[in-house]
Amino acid sequence: LTPIPQDDGPNPVCAISYRADFTEAMNYLRAVLRADERSARALKLTSICLKLNPANYTVWHFRRRCLQSLSSSNDDDGVMFTPEQIQADLEFSAKLGGPNPKNYQIWYHRRALLEPTFEKAEFMGGGNVGEEAEKENEIMKKAKEELKYINGVLENDGKNYHAWSHRQWMIRTLSFPPTIYNSELEYTHQVIFADPRNNSAWNHRWFVTHMGCNNKPLPSVEEAEKECTYALQCAEVDPFNESPWRYLIGLLEECKKWNDNIKDGDVNDKKAAVNA
Repeated sequence: LTPIPQDDGPNPVCAISYRADFTEAMNYLRAVLRADERSARALKLTSICLKLNPANYTVWHFRRRCLQSLSSSNDDDGVMFTPEQIQADLEFSAKLGGPNPKNYQIWYHRRALLEPTFEKAEFMGGGNVGEEAEKENEIMKKAKEELKYINGVLENDGKNYHAWSHRQWMIRTLSFPPTIYNSELEYTHQVIFADPRNNSAWNHRWFVTHMGCNNKPLPSVEEAEKECTYALQCAEVDPFNESPWRYLIGLLEECKKWNDNIKDGDVNDKKAAVNA
């Protein structure tokens, strides 16, 4: 394999002075890309390149192609990576993500690893038996591990947009048992309690109470009243905190819209909506 140097043209205006190890690694990567070599050594080369520059989207993309080519997983079920590959690369990306918690490429790589498995998962509330039940348990275990990882990132930065987006993607994509929304609601309370001005946590609370459907109203008037009370209680702690007030306004606007659209015959529900 012959390394391919970077071509900056005959007279570069402002040539970048790369480190020697970076230059060597990228020269070999260009050669591998040109040959489209998706081998074990190519995969190892991507590890070296990503440690030197974790934000290189091309390297992450090529790494996934290498993983897929080296995978022994059956493509009939749409799963591109083996469980061993997924676990190893989640650990790899976590190490790189430590000092780079807002690196988009790292978060997308984690999603790309888990997405094929999560999208195929169907949880039947414990009704599966045998191999299906074992597979279900493994997927749920992996999902809980990923939520734990996200929790760790949010402990250091409670407003990390990438972490919150990844969390919501997981809940939307994976058919969690309905109890997931109860635990997520408690989680948002803990985060809001620690920082009442965390708009990201308030946004996630809206996401959770609406079961991940932004255009769907709360399931009942009782739920709306409960959330209005919660917002008012948080506002009492700090009346100048805009977050609970914005949350409350959103709830009231939603109640008004629901009240306007309610059928005339549902008198009791209409009165309840007005009271909310």
